[in-house]
Amino acid sequence: MSLSTLPALFVLLVGTLLGTVTSAHAEDWGPGAQLAAPHGRPEAGHGPGPVVGAPGRPPGGPENPRICLGAVFTAPKFFCGDPRLGPRELPTKGLLGTILAGYRRLDGQNANGFLGTWWNFTTNSYKFPDPVTNPDGFRTGFTPVPLTLSVGQRIDRFGNEGGRFLAPAGSPFSQRSIPPSNLNTFDAGYPFNYHLYKVVKPFTVASGPAEPWFGQPGNGLQYVLPAGDNVANHVANGDLIRLN
Repeated sequence: MSLSTLPALFVLLVGTLLGTVTSAHAEDWGPGAQLAAPHGRPEAGHGPGPVVGAPGRPPGGPENPRICLGAVFTAPKFFCGDPRLGPRELPTKGLLGTILAGYRRLDGQNANGFLGTWWNFTTNSYKFPDPVTNPDGFRTGFTPVPLTLSVGQRIDRFGNEGGRFLAPAGSPFSQRSIPPSNLNTFDAGYPFNYHLYKVVKPFTVASGPAEPWFGQPGNGLQYVLPAGDNVANHVANGDLIRLN
């Protein structure tokens, strides 16, 4: 080997080593990881720094670690580790995949921006439409219409049976104006908190479009039971039967 070839070999060796280190660092973030927002996705906002979860990986595993700025890590099963933001992974197939198609849980913001808009840090709960201007979350200016649900009709909800809100089965999640936390699984028998029913005895609800909320377009048809009533009552008295 001549001395004249040593500089070239040195450059090749250094380049190889640097390439190896860069690849290893990228793999720490997982497949497809990047600091810039992927093409076609809004750029995430800025904040004080990523939440600490698993070493080198943003909790929840979104491609852009800045999305998790402002999240509070609780468990890796949640998006950014934060139960307020719903489950880490959402279904893409079957009925639930269809319902969730096109849903953007943070409306193009990072966790800090989304929670700053929709989370009440005093009450430690999500903000909902004003009960004066939007009673029961109906769209501003709309007067709910009494509607008798028909035998055989299928209705559903994301939430336990202690609630009052239902929708025509299969309604898009983005039209329901409910927070991402409603997708968390509390009972293994009901993944993603989804409950599906069939009407077997007619009963009356208030019906109308939902106010756009939580960064979602809303305007989906919702069925609301009277105050003091809930879904469990209608299962117990035989108005509804569970389908899942």
